[in-house]
Amino acid sequence: MANTDQNKISLEIMRASLYSAAVADAIDHIGLRRQSPRVPLQPLTDIPRLIGRYKTTLWIDFDYVDRNSYEEELKAVDSCRPDDVMICAGQGSMR
Repeated sequence: MANTDQNKISLEIMRASLYSAAVADAIDHIGLRRQSPRVPLQPLTDIPRLIGRYKTTLWIDFDYVDRNSYEEELKAVDSCRPDDVMICAGQGSMR
C-alpha cells in the first residue's frame, strides 16, 4: 500500500477512535506484555483521551542530597514538543 495522505493514521484519528483496552490488546498481541501500569492512574485533567508521541523517563529513589536533582527532569520536560506525552516511570515508588 502506498503511503499517501489518504491512508495515514493521524493523532486526530487516534484520539477519535482509540480506547485503552484496544491499545493494551494490540500491544499484547505483538508480544509486548506487561506494558500497562500496575498502579491506578487518576486523570489530572478533563481530557478524555491522552494520545501523542511518548517521551519516557525512569526515576529512582535515592537517599542522598543532590544539588542538581531536578536538572535532568527539567531537561526532559523542556524537550517535550506539542503532542508529546511524558511518561515518568518510578518503579512503583510513591515518593
